[in-house]
Amino acid sequence: MVITKELIRQKYVEYNHLYFNNELPRCKFSVYNTKEELGLYTRDSIWIARYPKNLSKTAVWTEELFKEVLIHEMVHHYVVAVKNKRSFLCPHGWRFRRKCRELKRLHNINVEIGVFIRRYAVLRQQPHLTLLNRVELVGLRFCNYLLGWVF
Repeated sequence: MVITKELIRQKYVEYNHLYFNNELPRCKFSVYNTKEELGLYTRDSIWIARYPKNLSKTAVWTEELFKEVLIHEMVHHYVVAVKNKRSFLCPHGWRFRRKCRELKRLHNINVEIGVFIRRYAVLRQQPHLTLLNRVELVGLRFCNYLLGWVF
């Protein structure tokens, strides 16, 4: 899957209609090269990494991973643009988590939160997980859950 501004724009319009009831205003879209984040939200812009280099040397964007990352950034945009709340200290605060829970409840979309998303994404791309990898995957989800309650 090749990430382009046009692809981000198309999926943004589609997901805004399907999951956000067209509440999200327009924003800018960018594609960038990075070794750190898969996606980034800054004020009124959504940035998606061209290549997910931080996952592994052989990782590629899948439709599922792209959707998860874009919706994660759209939730940030929702909190800032619709709810008019900015959270510099804790961008994954209770408003962000509330919207994520709503998406899970209404549309069965699991938006991952936290510092463990990169390793989680690597494990999810592997076709066959060892028992140790499965335990690690469950542990990562549990850590994200705990972080959600702390912040």
